[in-house]
Amino acid sequence: MEIGICCTIDEANEVAELFDYTEQFSPTFLMPDKGEDAFHESLNALTGSLLPVKVGRRFLTEAIISVGADVDMEKLLAWTEASLRRARQVGIEIMVYRSGGTRIIPDGFSRDEATRQFISILWSMGPIAGKFGVTIGVEAVNTTSDPAKAPADAAIK
Repeated sequence: MEIGICCTIDEANEVAELFDYTEQFSPTFLMPDKGEDAFHESLNALTGSLLPVKVGRRFLTEAIISVGADVDMEKLLAWTEASLRRARQVGIEIMVYRSGGTRIIPDGFSRDEATRQFISILWSMGPIAGKFGVTIGVEAVNTTSDPAKAPADAAIK
């Protein structure tokens, strides 16, 4: 069994003897919306890391929605491609797809349609994940605060 910690590289170095790996906040660590020079800053930070990065968390940002009438599949799949390519470069094995804000069903949008859409998006991401050898893990998100706006959690049904 391995135990990981969600924190920055510097914070992980302070407690490296207690953990086996670190989880990084994907949008800021992998920077899929930025150029290669910006990403190399993250790569350089790894040279001083005492722990490997094995997990990426919060796969998408709210700027890339995954349910509703305004989903931009081209943008979503480009983000997926860049994120998972860079994830592989740093050794990330699992990308956690929590990103609750991206999965909120918009007012007036059918829950059933959102569920179908979310499943379709996951299927579209699969070949990209396979190409880079990264597993996408779908995390359940809180649906108790406002069930009418609850994220589409098709993977749990």
